[in-house]
Amino acid sequence: MKTIPSISVILVFISLVTVSVIRPIILSQNVFLIEFVKHEYVNFLAVVVTVSILTVVQIHNEYTRIERANKLRVFEVPRQSINTSAFMLIASLVAAFVISFLVPTFSENNIATSILFSFALTSILHNIFIMYDLVQTASYIAANEPIDDD
Repeated sequence: MKTIPSISVILVFISLVTVSVIRPIILSQNVFLIEFVKHEYVNFLAVVVTVSILTVVQIHNEYTRIERANKLRVFEVPRQSINTSAFMLIASLVAAFVISFLVPTFSENNIATSILFSFALTSILHNIFIMYDLVQTASYIAANEPIDDD
């Protein structure tokens, strides 16, 4: 993930945690979040992760095809970046299970519930930024693909 989205995610998380500590009721009593950060949250992230992983596979296939056509390996660093993104997506899905499991456990503690909701909202934003980055990469590869006149 690029620098500006990373900084944005960090700032959003800090803001949400600050709200969670100062006024926890804002997030902890939000009816949408109470209902969403259960199986719907996990389902949403599962769809985002699935679509993104398919994009990762497609990007790797395109990198391989280009390298084979040119008989030269040139995408080692981009591949590592794509793999890191895929790992972060999967890690966030695992974290979503943990968060969904913990929310009912801490339902009586407004601050803890609010912080868990902050993690959930931030993970969604993080995954959207990763998905956007992957789609941008795939679009760039497709747009710069040479067209053979054969």
